[in-house]
Amino acid sequence: MNTQQEEMVTSTKKPSLLGIITEPTTQFQRIAEGPVFWSAFLIILLLSSVVMGITSYVAVPHMGVVILAVVGVLIGIPAGLLLTALFQWLFLLLLGGEAGYKKVFALNVYLSVIVLLGSIVQGVGMLLTGDVDAKDLENLTSVTSLAAIIPTDTHMMKAVLSSIEVFSIWHLILTAMGLTVVGKVSSAKGWTIAIVLFVIGVAFAAGAGALGDMVKDFAPPQ
Repeated sequence: MNTQQEEMVTSTKKPSLLGIITEPTTQFQRIAEGPVFWSAFLIILLLSSVVMGITSYVAVPHMGVVILAVVGVLIGIPAGLLLTALFQWLFLLLLGGEAGYKKVFALNVYLSVIVLLGSIVQGVGMLLTGDVDAKDLENLTSVTSLAAIIPTDTHMMKAVLSSIEVFSIWHLILTAMGLTVVGKVSSAKGWTIAIVLFVIGVAFAAGAGALGDMVKDFAPPQ
């Protein structure tokens, strides 16, 4: 009787954002059992808005810029989570996974704490290196990415190198693990989905960087 009661208590425990860092597998199992995510979602939105507001003010001390940055966070994070979860869910369906969209969305909400930590580290890096002039915003480089140690003169290569950084790799690993547990698929399938979407993200970043190079090198006819 006591054993059954302990199992019921364990199964009803909610996943936690901190647990994603310390005990990710346990949190993935809890998400699979009950995808409760609203409180975590609001915490991520609030903290991300604060971090973006502070870093934006450090870069450009103008309230208009700060407000636009915060609004971008409030719109961008939900949209990004919804789209990412949609693609992951579709891949899971194709590969025989059993998770519903709600569980996959909840998984991404909790995984976004890794992205938040990366933003905090980037913000601290900006604070330690001093104010950044508005003219230098395009030259900002993540201190935890390959772009910080491999110099390049092109926007495309910088975008690719910036995509390969400590927190993005951490997020990739946890995504593969989470999809395996929540989606009830093999580890190989979980890794396949995570890597394919990661590569697509890097490709889009490279494409955007290439467009930036084209605009930079474009010389209007005299």
